[in-house]
Amino acid sequence: MKKLALALAGVLLLSGCAEMVAQQQAETQKSYNELTECQMPNLRNADDNVNKQSFISNLTLHAYTSSADNFVMETKFRRLQIVGWDDSVTKSIGDCYSNQIAARIDFVKKQFETLKSSTKNKDEKMALIAAYSAWEAYVTSQTEDHKQDFESKLSFYKNI
Repeated sequence: MKKLALALAGVLLLSGCAEMVAQQQAETQKSYNELTECQMPNLRNADDNVNKQSFISNLTLHAYTSSADNFVMETKFRRLQIVGWDDSVTKSIGDCYSNQIAARIDFVKKQFETLKSSTKNKDEKMALIAAYSAWEAYVTSQTEDHKQDFESKLSFYKNI
């Protein structure tokens, strides 16, 4: 009788553990699914009638929102370390961030090219190119040096 009771207790214990493992795997998969969600920037079509002020506003907006994208990516990587590392999830997070950067650059570059071709003043054109180049460097590599360089060159362009 004791053997039967022990066997029954063992079976119940193992089935409880199996259920717990299945539940934990489901929660991990749910976390992976959340981590791989990718929110692309909501970009409207580039306006052919772009002017200096709207371009400056777009550079500023996309610099700050790309900084937020970078923060989200880093947060997802930290969470992934807690949940459990998975190479495909890691790749998905990195791909999402790269696609967000590429979308922002494509959007702003169209406006930059339009504005560059319509700017006649040589000094203003050089300042425009410098501001855009610093912006692109900052968007692709979120460092404090790139941020300061961008802000400095944008300020110069604003005031020219």
